Amino acid sequence: MTTSTLSSPPSSYPLGQTLLNALIAGVIATVINLLIFFIGSALIGGVQAAMTPGAAFEPLPFPAVIASSILPMLLAGCGLWVAAKFIPRGVLVWQITAVVLTLLSLGGPFGGQIATTSGAILLASMHLVVGGIMVWFLTLRQG
Repeated sequence: MTTSTLSSPPSSYPLGQTLLNALIAGVIATVINLLIFFIGSALIGGVQAAMTPGAAFEPLPFPAVIASSILPMLLAGCGLWVAAKFIPRGVLVWQITAVVLTLLSLGGPFGGQIATTSGAILLASMHLVVGGIMVWFLTLRQG
């Protein structure tokens, strides 16, 4: 059987497997980030952050750590699937984009006084965990 030149080869990143890997990566990132959150909170007396811009600092609830670890990973999994399916060298494009966005996300904890300095360091480390696991688990492990 001959394939036409218009059909695309099957992606090595099927949607179901990519989303499952994204969920697994999100769980791994969540576990590591909760360890950072609870150990860091014990060391510094709690992560104080402004939940909305300009608001007073208040303790960061741990469900926010869970949501901030899993939801971006699922979104990244969708982005990886789209990039791998529709863009030439899409996985490489996705990896570069993921690294750049991870580095840009570090501006959140340190910009605009949204957290205390010690809280910002913990938040930045959690951002790096999500970004690192995202690239490692979703592409290097699946590929």
